[in-house]
Amino acid sequence: MTELLWCVDCLHGSKREYVEADFLILVRKGHYSLGPDKMTIDNRVVGVCADCASKKTSFQQDSIQAVDIKNPNLVYKVPSV
Repeated sequence: MTELLWCVDCLHGSKREYVEADFLILVRKGHYSLGPDKMTIDNRVVGVCADCASKKTSFQQDSIQAVDIKNPNLVYKVPSV
């Protein structure tokens, strides 16, 4: 079984379609946004396609990373056959 990384915005947005992610992008929208524990900087990342990445904040666009399914901060991945 391999794992694919889908664009979270396309999957959960109005399009509701499976588009393979081109990048990893930070969930946080600013430099010092806190994580769910409200004590540490939020380093979580999700997969996004190129179209959705262009709609993110400039901070998020500056922090684009290559897709890495083994990234320890990856929030959402879908098992696939």
